[in-house]
Amino acid sequence: SNKNLNAVVVLSNNGKLSVYGLKSRFGIIFDHFGFKPVDEVAVSTHGSKINFEYLLEKNPDYIFVVDRSAVNGGDVSANKAFDNDIIKATKAYKDGNIIFLDAETWYTATGGIKTTQKMADEVKAGLK
Repeated sequence: SNKNLNAVVVLSNNGKLSVYGLKSRFGIIFDHFGFKPVDEVAVSTHGSKINFEYLLEKNPDYIFVVDRSAVNGGDVSANKAFDNDIIKATKAYKDGNIIFLDAETWYTATGGIKTTQKMADEVKAGLK
């Protein structure tokens, strides 16, 4: 179980970030995969706008990133956006625990059994 590990789920949209909490569209990370949310406050369904400093300040064990630019054609990929000195100072980065989730699966096609299985597989692969 991941009960002692905390995590944050971030939607990266052309370099702008939103964090998602327990009752959000990405709540499965907490409800089913057992991570503790790094921030109890971020429960907005639509996500709360954050910056990279927020991620360093909260310093979670895991950062899960959904790249919205990958599905709506933004210029700044999440990989590019997360390649910065602030992120490199986080525990998640140093431990190799920044996990880029497949945007098609996580953002576009949620809810089906196949999709949920794919989500579980991605999270599991990230934990290795």
